[in-house]
Amino acid sequence: MGQLTKAIGLADLCELLKHAFTFPDEQLVQALSEGSFREDMVSCLNDAGASKEKIDGVDVSLAALTLVSKDELLATLRKEFSLLYLVPGEEVPVFPYEGPFRLKNEGRRGKPALFGSAVSLDVEKSMRRAGVIPKSGHKEPIDSVWNEFAFLSFLYGNLAQAIQEQDEEAEERFNRYIADFVGDHGIKWLPAFMEKTQQAVSDSEKSTVYRVFAQCGLLSLEFMETDVASIPSPLT
Repeated sequence: MGQLTKAIGLADLCELLKHAFTFPDEQLVQALSEGSFREDMVSCLNDAGASKEKIDGVDVSLAALTLVSKDELLATLRKEFSLLYLVPGEEVPVFPYEGPFRLKNEGRRGKPALFGSAVSLDVEKSMRRAGVIPKSGHKEPIDSVWNEFAFLSFLYGNLAQAIQEQDEEAEERFNRYIADFVGDHGIKWLPAFMEKTQQAVSDSEKSTVYRVFAQCGLLSLEFMETDVASIPSPLT
């Protein structure tokens, strides 16, 4: 598989996951009910190098969502999202922000901070280094799952452009940005976030949508981690 195809596939996967883990809107519901989200996810996983068996598993899970009416699906998504990620206080089942999630998941003491944590400041530093900052950075925690996937999509998109233009300097630079961010942040919490999401909905037969999203997320992150492992370390 070509590096360009893989980079495009990973960029698009991250964009899909950004939408999947943002508070649900009608655009997401339409894509799910009409099947375009499913088609895009399957195509991107194929570009990233997923096996047919794993792609078929995701395909079947997402296909079931096309059988639900748009109104019912929107209500279900918003209810599940709120119960999973937006419970007030410190008892939220799954924090959608890296700093609080890692604090709780790693069993460290202290009160989860949504703004100004060492993690969120480092995420912002990484984004500024690559020349991007989310517009919502001052209104909500910058280290949200959706912001981090948006950033990864930006990085892989720029990597794909560098490969296409045969710009070796830019290719090396964006490979380094990807390796550093995935190593310092992504791998340290996003796979665990997906697993916690699956665990949080495992006791409810109705809570299937975010289990499917987490299934897509885990598979995508598996390829991201493999991709990062192949990036040469910088010479010192």
